Amino acid sequence: DEGVKLYEKKPVRDYSGALSKFQQVVNLNPKNHIAWWFIGQCLMNIQPANYHAAAEAFEKGIQANPDYAYNYSGFGNALKALGNYKDAR
Repeated sequence: DEGVKLYEKKPVRDYSGALSKFQQVVNLNPKNHIAWWFIGQCLMNIQPANYHAAAEAFEKGIQANPDYAYNYSGFGNALKALGNYKDAR
């Protein structure tokens, strides 16, 4: 809950704070596919963005739960940001 509150904080989202909280979650439970999605989103939005690490986080989320579509979408967006349009599709 703390990570979500930081991620959704208005008017300015606290991506760094949220990232730290979600990393704690996956350290305790590496199968938490939703936490992996949040980690990927944070990594794509922190400046400077780390699209390679974001793609890895989304991949871990896909491995944790192949039925969770948001990690596929995030993975594709990270690949697109890296210029890998073929695999992004």
